[in-house]
Amino acid sequence: MGAGVNIIQGSLQGKILISQPLAQSTFFEQSVVLVCEHHKQGAWGLVINKPSKHITVDKIAASVGITFESDQPVYIGGPVETDGIHILHTPDCIME
Repeated sequence: MGAGVNIIQGSLQGKILISQPLAQSTFFEQSVVLVCEHHKQGAWGLVINKPSKHITVDKIAASVGITFESDQPVYIGGPVETDGIHILHTPDCIME
């Protein structure tokens, strides 16, 4: 979060949103979204339940010169800014 950004009262930051069963959106239908930031300047989140059919963790790692063996799928985080990567991990995750 950037400097000078104040979280608003009632913020959904850190919360999980589940789409309405009758949602009419083609992308957000049956989506689960982790709200990463929610403040007066705006909000953004990641869809956390839509795995890619073609991209795996090892392919992403190889594309940046990292050897990492995993056939786990990469999840499609949302329809905006599709050229970036956000990594969700447990606090004990350490990269050497």
